[in-house]
Amino acid sequence: MYKRYGYLILLVLLQTILLSKDLISITSFGDEFYFFDGFEGKLEIYSKDNKLIREKDLSNICKGNTADFFIKYNELKSYLYSSISGMIYLLDEDYHLRSSQYLYKLFGIRFYNKFFPVNYNSLLIATEELNKFYILENKKLNEILDFSETPLDFFLHEDNIFILFKDKIEIYLINAIYQRSLPFKNIKEPTKIFYCDNNLYIKHIDGIDRVSFAKNIKRYQARMISETGIQNFAVIGNSIALLKDNKILFRVLSDR
Repeated sequence: MYKRYGYLILLVLLQTILLSKDLISITSFGDEFYFFDGFEGKLEIYSKDNKLIREKDLSNICKGNTADFFIKYNELKSYLYSSISGMIYLLDEDYHLRSSQYLYKLFGIRFYNKFFPVNYNSLLIATEELNKFYILENKKLNEILDFSETPLDFFLHEDNIFILFKDKIEIYLINAIYQRSLPFKNIKEPTKIFYCDNNLYIKHIDGIDRVSFAKNIKRYQARMISETGIQNFAVIGNSIALLKDNKILFRVLSDR
C-alpha cells in the first residue's frame, strides 16, 4: 500500500513539474527553424520563409513526453534532451535514436534545458541555475566557468560563448578566456539571447532588441520586436520565428 501511495505522490509531483515547465523549444540550423513540442513529442521543421517542410514524431524516444529541448548539430546528428529526467538522446539523420545518456545519474547535477554542440563529441552545458558551465565529452565533465552573479541565458557561436546578464552580455572563448563585455540599456527583464550574422538578439518583457557584436562596426542597439508574451525565438537572416502561446509565429525584421 505504501508503495502505491509513493507512486501516486511521485506521479503528482511529476505532473506538477510538467505543468510548470515550458516543454517547447525553437532552434535553427542552416536555413531551417526547428520547433519541438515536448508535450506531444512532435518536431516541426520550417523554412526561413515560413513553409512547413517536415514533421516527425519523436514521442517514442522520450518516455512520458518530458523532453524540452531539440538541437541539430549537422545533417547526421541531432540531440533531444529532457531537463526533467536528465536524459540526453542522440539522434541520427532520420531522427531515430542512436544512443542516450542519463546525465543526472552520471553526475548528480540538474542541467539547464539548453546546450550546444562544441564539436562532434562534446557539448557546452550549464547547471540548471546557470552559475557553472562545463564541457561534456565522453561522459566526463570539465568545468570551464563559474559565476557568482547568476546569468540569465547563454548562446554559443563558433568559439564564442555569449552569456546574458541583467544589464550586459559577457563574451568568452570556449577555453574560458574572457573577451569583453557588451552593456545594453532600456531593457527590462531580459531572459533569452540569440546570435545571428554579427548581431545579438535579446528577448525581454517588452519584446526583442538587437545589439551589434562585430568589432569593426559602430555598436548599436535597436528594438526589433515590440510585443509582449514571447516565450522564445530564433533568427535566420531577416526572418525571426517567435514562440508565443505555445505556437510558432513568423516575422520579417527590418534593416534598421
